[in-house]
Amino acid sequence: MRLMSLMPESMGTIADQKILSLIQDHVRKIGEQIRELISAIDKFSNHSKEDAKIIYSRLRKLDLEAEELKKQLYEYISRVGLGMVYREDWVRLAINLDSMSDYIISAAYRIYLSSEREIFPPAEVIYDLKKLAEGVLFTYDALRDSIFAYSVNVKRAVELCDKIDIEEEKVDEIRRVLDLKIAESNIPIVAILQLRDIVYAMENAVDYMKRAGDDLRIIALHRIG
Repeated sequence: MRLMSLMPESMGTIADQKILSLIQDHVRKIGEQIRELISAIDKFSNHSKEDAKIIYSRLRKLDLEAEELKKQLYEYISRVGLGMVYREDWVRLAINLDSMSDYIISAAYRIYLSSEREIFPPAEVIYDLKKLAEGVLFTYDALRDSIFAYSVNVKRAVELCDKIDIEEEKVDEIRRVLDLKIAESNIPIVAILQLRDIVYAMENAVDYMKRAGDDLRIIALHRIG
């Protein structure tokens, strides 16, 4: 789906409009990945082995689709070259979206491996693990909203970028509590390491959401200023 018809003339060059449309497509795909990850965490918390494998297979398919979108994005950027306003900022935003997607897939893959080895989260960390996943979704929602707002209301996009920072701080706080609970839980060291890897992958995904938000803020402030 393209949103070219919704973009005001003041949005920038045709190249800016096209690149934003491609980025919005990529952001939608990442949203699908995050929802699959949340589903994987729910099943993981219920000690479900088979469901984790099915969900990871779906995520791999989404990853391939996201990879194709990334190729289209980079190919377009290479074609327009210097004709695109704020080219480097758009490139940096695209790279951060790609890194975000990589960490989401990494978290899901580690959940799949843990499930295969029947390494499941202990009861005392399940609530916070789900809460962390919820924080990932909330941060993504703020990023998505800011990217889509940019095409119609630049000032609103900047405000929503501030919301990304707020959600990212909440995720950091949840992660610190969860990390301590995992360390204090009565489980084998291999289980502790696996759970920490899952948690850190989700935290890293959120860190890249913040970076993407910073990139968009810079682009938006250029337009306002």
